[in-house]
Parts: sequence; C-alpha cells; structure tokens
Amino acid sequence: MNKNSTKRTTTSKKPIDIYIAKQYEDNDEVNIPNREINFSVDVEDYTIDTLLAHINKFQEMDAKKPVTILFNSPGGEVTACFKYYDLIRRYPFKVNSFITGVAMSAATVMSIGTTGKRTISKNSAMMIHEVSSWPMGTLSKLKTRVKFSEQLQDRIIDIYIAHTKLKSKAEWEKIMATETYYTPAEALKLGLVDEIV
Repeated sequence: MNKNSTKRTTTSKKPIDIYIAKQYEDNDEVNIPNREINFSVDVEDYTIDTLLAHINKFQEMDAKKPVTILFNSPGGEVTACFKYYDLIRRYPFKVNSFITGVAMSAATVMSIGTTGKRTISKNSAMMIHEVSSWPMGTLSKLKTRVKFSEQLQDRIIDIYIAHTKLKSKAEWEKIMATETYYTPAEALKLGLVDEIV
C-alpha cells in the first residue's frame, strides 16, 4: 500500500469537469438505472476525485437512493483512500460496496469502510498488507517518512478494527506483515464483507 506521493504525471489525464461533462449516459463506468459505478483502477487522487464526482451526480438525481461501487482494484495511495473513506460519510444515502474481481491494499479500506452493505462475488478475492513506500533523501527525512508511514498504518488498522470482527491491533499487525489473501468465505468470516453473491 503506497503512501501518497506529491509526484504528478501527465499520462492522458483529463480535468474532472471535462471528464464529467462527457455524455454521462454513454459512460461505461456508470450504470445509471442500477446506480452503480465501476472502480477498476488504481487508488489515486485523480481516480478518487472522479469516483466522488460520479457519486455527486447520483446525488443530484436522487439524494435518497443508495449507490453501489463495483470494486476491482489493486489498491494504491493510502491518503487517497482516506479521502474517500471520510467524504462518503457526508452523503445522505448509503454507499454500498461490491467486490467483483479483487480488492487489494488500499481498495480493501475503501470496500470494508463503506457506509452501506458490503458484498463480494463468489470468485473474487481480497488482499491486505502493510504500508509501503519508496522514500529517498537524507537520513533525517527518511526517519520522518518512516514515522509518517507508521501513523498511516495505525489509522488503517483502526479502520479494520472498526469495520470487521477482529478487534486486536496485534493480530492485524501480523496479518499486514505479509501479503494476506482472502477467499470470499474467509472474508465473510473475518467480517470484511457482509454477504457473498
């Protein structure tokens, strides 16, 4: 799980307003009748902003009906997933999660920490691991970044504890010390999801 980076790229990314201004009905990321949004990308600032913009569109259409996010994501930036986690709590409707493929790393924080029902398809999987980064710089800067990474990890564990059946920080640290994969049945038993469909 990569901690947020200030590095920006220019790989064909479009401003949010231009992206949303496209023919909304023709956008294959969004299923308007079912109020579903596909999230089959890395967790980054841009992708989270786009996802939230889609949710905002649904709020404009109907501020009461729930929205479902279809997750098939390898994860990404921790701070970006925290942004999603915090902001979906401001919507007046429930935001459901449905894992259809994989939810890995930061995407697990998004999927388990949602405000609505959490489901997973029978052939999907989840993966949890500890915070990772590629720091560079002086020794003092490295120490500062390690401390920040530890703080991020603690916050992730807090979210896992709040939304699953496992309430031990020490046990979560053991799980996150390596890449731990979960079948749908294992995810359900641990409380990472509410239902297998």
